[in-house]
Amino acid sequence: MNKNEKILSSQFFEMLGSIAEQLITKRTAICLGKDMGIELNPKAKNYFSFVIRPAELPENMAMLSLLSDVSSYIESNKGCVYTLFINFPKIEGTLYKNFLSIILSHEICHFVFLYELFTRLDENTDNSIHEKFINIINQNMSGKKLKENTHNMTTNELDNYSMQELIKNLEKFSSNEHFTNGVDSQIDYKSFFYDFLGHLDSLLKKI
Repeated sequence: MNKNEKILSSQFFEMLGSIAEQLITKRTAICLGKDMGIELNPKAKNYFSFVIRPAELPENMAMLSLLSDVSSYIESNKGCVYTLFINFPKIEGTLYKNFLSIILSHEICHFVFLYELFTRLDENTDNSIHEKFINIINQNMSGKKLKENTHNMTTNELDNYSMQELIKNLEKFSSNEHFTNGVDSQIDYKSFFYDFLGHLDSLLKKI
């Protein structure tokens, strides 16, 4: 991995396209490996999976995102799953695609930060990369650590919002501080967020 390689928002457009198309047709999505596009780091594509599932969430919550360490369930599998749960009834209506674009743009920014952290590591083996990455996450993620009931995977809660809360605080929630928790970053996440939003707006008009 070249930890000095510049990360561009356009590198994630293919991944966004794959996710958006799946969501519009079946309201679930999974993106891993080659589905993440040709421009992303090969090791990162093998390390991360991005999954979206429909879910009934409490109160007015529209979405919940989790990062799970797969090795805490299958020791030999050194990788992480980013799971986004969406309460679709909370975003249905005439603004459905707009709300979906905001949620996906926001969550992909969280994913980009994880990707940035991972690609900056310079360890030689998969085991050492995984251990170092998980240590960084545990030290810097402010969300709750929980156990996923199904697989007993060690999990960090990243986000949970109502749609109203996300829109009301859009500027705050698209800042670098929100996505990085103060960790040094070479990315302007607000710029990435609006790049993703524009790309999805154009894409969803065609689906």
